[in-house]
Amino acid sequence: MKKRFLIYVILCLVMLSGCIQHTEVHNVLFNVSRLPSSGSRIFFEEINLEIDKITAMDEDSIMVYSAMPVNVTKDEMTAIAEYAGINEYDLIDNKQTLSLKDMSGNAIIVFKASGSIQCNFSKEKEIGEIGQTAKYSDDAYIEMAERWLSSTGLLSEDYQTKKPIIKDNGFITKTLDNGQEYAYPTVKTVEFMYKDLNGIEVNGVAPRIVVDVSLDGDIVSVTKIQRQYQTFRAFPSLKLDKAVENLVNGIGTIYTSGDVDNRGTVKTARLVYYNMEVMDASPYLIPVYVFEGYSGRGEFIAVTYAIDEQYFSFANQTNMSSDNEIDQK
Repeated sequence: MKKRFLIYVILCLVMLSGCIQHTEVHNVLFNVSRLPSSGSRIFFEEINLEIDKITAMDEDSIMVYSAMPVNVTKDEMTAIAEYAGINEYDLIDNKQTLSLKDMSGNAIIVFKASGSIQCNFSKEKEIGEIGQTAKYSDDAYIEMAERWLSSTGLLSEDYQTKKPIIKDNGFITKTLDNGQEYAYPTVKTVEFMYKDLNGIEVNGVAPRIVVDVSLDGDIVSVTKIQRQYQTFRAFPSLKLDKAVENLVNGIGTIYTSGDVDNRGTVKTARLVYYNMEVMDASPYLIPVYVFEGYSGRGEFIAVTYAIDEQYFSFANQTNMSSDNEIDQK
């Protein structure tokens, strides 16, 4: 009798613990920024799923991560300044930022809420003096960026797991003798992306290091969007059809190119973590679906939440315009 009663008590406790865990998940509200609005002229009345490729969507639940600010000290800033050749400067400490500036226009700014760093170095040249052709190979520009970041301590391990991305940037338009306009790059932009979390890519305005290198090989600017993450809680994932329904109902962002109509067809879908705030620390890293497809004679990329909005608190948040970046791969 006692044995049967003990088994009954254990079963009750197991069932109760399961109920408590279920209740906790469904009552959790965490503060996030809304996905930017697509605008009144970009919407779909219908979206069809004809998916050829699905990436990282095998689980019934998805982990949400919470962000922790990275502390950058004055000593670390002065070490960067010393390596960059900035000798005489003013150090300004206010509520939002810690900044170091000199009379030549060189500046190093730390955003306290996140620990993100922005460095700008004065390399002023007249338009006619700016080189129009690259002097080095792309690999050489990447090596220059890596060397600078390693020497200043900015190339931390979390940003070394992926191959750097390089692209032309800083375009200047020049009018040729025949009247035609020609745009040429003035810098090579090298990006070092943040590592994947739980096998899922971190996207949006994601943690990354961006280095602009002039065609002559000078480091022009460095931006490090810094984050550290810890696991917060796993939430049930939305099914694709529900996520698409949400997108039709205006929950999410649609980016279009070309001549689109009011119907879209999704060809690829991937699950990514999405960070929206640039220099201020977003409190949570949210999983989203990124859909790519076509509409009419155009194409689109759409972003919508991969977990239900019932878990979100949008207190003191305003809907933003769709200026945030989604990497296309």
